[in-house]
Amino acid sequence: MKHSLITVLALLAIALGPLTGIASGANLIYNGGFEGPAENGQPRYWQISTSRGTEAEAGLDSSEKHSGEQSLKISITPPGGRVIVYLDKAGASAITPGVAYEASCWIKTRNLDYNPYHEAPSFRFNFRPQRIRAGTVADLLNRLESTSDWTRLSIQAAAPEGSNQIHLDFVLTNGTVWIDDIEVKRLE
Repeated sequence: MKHSLITVLALLAIALGPLTGIASGANLIYNGGFEGPAENGQPRYWQISTSRGTEAEAGLDSSEKHSGEQSLKISITPPGGRVIVYLDKAGASAITPGVAYEASCWIKTRNLDYNPYHEAPSFRFNFRPQRIRAGTVADLLNRLESTSDWTRLSIQAAAPEGSNQIHLDFVLTNGTVWIDDIEVKRLE
């Protein structure tokens, strides 16, 4: 009996060992590098929506990427408007309430600017169904003001009680933006 219990515990340790890597630093985002094929014109696990009469082109770009084979490119026709690129609900592993996470991405821009409504482009990180009020936001104009090269952005937040999913999006307003290598990792 004792020998059987030890064998079962050893097998459990072997089986659950890889799961501890997920909890302690592995990327929780699926297709953060936009390497998967597009489904219905949208990158797998991502949605792209426009509002306020915005004219924009969005698609996978194999000529401009931070790593891998492609990035996501969004070109907004002047005078601009609003494009939201967001992670769908099936696009990430579950999270643990009360734990801190870091969201990061690589972004490259050309002619980035406000839209006619004076809204700034941003990278936003929050949780579902319980949200942080106010959520964690990186103002892209502020962070990318003096560069047109690939730049890594990161923001951190702790998941509130009652949350179990990541909510991640980009609000784009004017110009051309390439996004690649999006990650969300649990902080130690």
